[in-house]
Amino acid sequence: MVSAIFIFALMLIVSGDVIGRYVFSRPLWGTLEAAESILVFVVFLGFGYTQFQKGNIRVQILTSRLPLRGRMVLDLLTNVLGLAMFALITYETCSHAILAYQIGEESVGMVRVPLWPSRFAIPLGCFFLATQFTIDAWDSLRKLSSR
Repeated sequence: MVSAIFIFALMLIVSGDVIGRYVFSRPLWGTLEAAESILVFVVFLGFGYTQFQKGNIRVQILTSRLPLRGRMVLDLLTNVLGLAMFALITYETCSHAILAYQIGEESVGMVRVPLWPSRFAIPLGCFFLATQFTIDAWDSLRKLSSR
């Protein structure tokens, strides 16, 4: 839902820039910088929900040939590896976000857009994804142990 709000804001900003540029010959300054920052929110805040919906790409050429127990073990393994990787990414990007906030990181351009808020979207989105991987791993383990 939050990503959808950011997409709507992005649509308004870009539409305003296009109207300003081609109708009034006065573009909105800072549109590119703002759009770049908003896209970070759109992409990263949708990670956890996409995993919850099982919307990530799965290549099933080999897994479809495995027996049910083999697929369950593979699901557990991929969930644990996803958890480990995105927990590490969350940890590492959090320190970068804190540093960006401390120094007041801004874009370089005609209009200075603060970049530090979008730096926090990265660890937040990765945290949500790692949390969903934890839930999925627990679910995979529960299913595997009941078989």
